[in-house]
Amino acid sequence: MIIKSFNLNTSILTQQKSFYLIYGENQSLIDEIKEKIVREITKKKDFSIKKYYEDFLLNNNIIYQFLNSDNLFGEKELIVIHKTTDKILNLFDENNFKIKDKKIIFISDNLAKKSKIRSLAESSSDFACIACYNDTNEQLQSLLIEKLKYSKINISRELVNLIFEINSLNRQDINDAIN
Repeated sequence: MIIKSFNLNTSILTQQKSFYLIYGENQSLIDEIKEKIVREITKKKDFSIKKYYEDFLLNNNIIYQFLNSDNLFGEKELIVIHKTTDKILNLFDENNFKIKDKKIIFISDNLAKKSKIRSLAESSSDFACIACYNDTNEQLQSLLIEKLKYSKINISRELVNLIFEINSLNRQDINDAIN
């Protein structure tokens, strides 16, 4: 199921889905969405977080073991797999895994429309497929204004426009400056 990055309700999403594919060229947005999903999942239940790179799982042929084995301490598991490509589908089939106590986040760079994992994520009801494209200037300005309001800092629209005229800002710059 395709979910728009700007229209994301993580509380509903995490209740309904077991698999998440987050991909695209906007790494800062990917990180934000991943963190929101991780926060939402871990605040509600006893989830332990495990992070891997696809190459490690493929080279050691252990993904099947991770997905089908129970946790020794009875914890539910959130598995984050970075640098995901279509190669993971050689080992991963959503129907072959007992996933009642596991959730999986696949993180990937930009995927072609013909990508097998993207096609699976877009068509499966168990998946949330979230594309993260580069932000436009208008989106970045809105993001800056929203974050400033949240931080209780009032700023005029003219000053925001001036900031963007002088600086070439991206999402990461805005997040870093606000933090």
